[in-house]
Amino acid sequence: MKQVVVLFSALILISCNKYKVEGTTTGVANGTDVFLVTSDSTGTPKPKDTVKVTDGKFEFEGKSDMPEIAYIAFDKTPNGNVGFVLEKGTIAVNFDVKNLDKNAISGTKNNDLYQSYNNANLDIHKKVKAIYDANGEFMKKNPETEEEKVKAQGIMAEFQKIQLEMDKRSKDFVAKNPNTFVSLLLVENLFYNYKMDASKVKVFYDGLDSDLKETLSGKSVKKFLDTQLPIENAKNKKKK
Repeated sequence: MKQVVVLFSALILISCNKYKVEGTTTGVANGTDVFLVTSDSTGTPKPKDTVKVTDGKFEFEGKSDMPEIAYIAFDKTPNGNVGFVLEKGTIAVNFDVKNLDKNAISGTKNNDLYQSYNNANLDIHKKVKAIYDANGEFMKKNPETEEEKVKAQGIMAEFQKIQLEMDKRSKDFVAKNPNTFVSLLLVENLFYNYKMDASKVKVFYDGLDSDLKETLSGKSVKKFLDTQLPIENAKNKKKK
């Protein structure tokens, strides 16, 4: 009887860790290969599974022990990538090749959060696109004349201003959504780019559930935190 109980418990655990990605596409030909891509421990992208588009739909199924960042890639399709969080549960992905702003993910807690973050920053993406649309050809070459150098500095200043706004929004999002995988991803990015103090990262990290600490991003933040926190503390002591 004990063996039956153990086996039953194991089956429940396996079923609880299952994921299903249900995708719909617009403008993608039937028979197009669709890749589910994740990253290994070194951060190198690795195809996890491959299916084909059938009647404008595709589907992936598998097991997910913990949340991880992933993306759907459509073969031979311009801008054919959709990022999402691969985790247990049913995840809906919509891809429109002609209207990328309509791309959407939903269905699980972290993917709903990820989509809300993306929606809140659509204006930022439009600003970046406008700069590239207006200056794309100019940005491909090295500025030579004084006038070109001034123009290049102006474009760089615009990008820096946008980046500062993006960083602020990311920090605000983290503050409103602690102890979530999406916020962990944002903190990881901010921290590695030295845009968030180690002391504040420690407070955030200490508030994470143990399963989030065990994700690749959780381990990455902890490793960098162990290096940067002593350095920050030493600098603060010198100031005193």
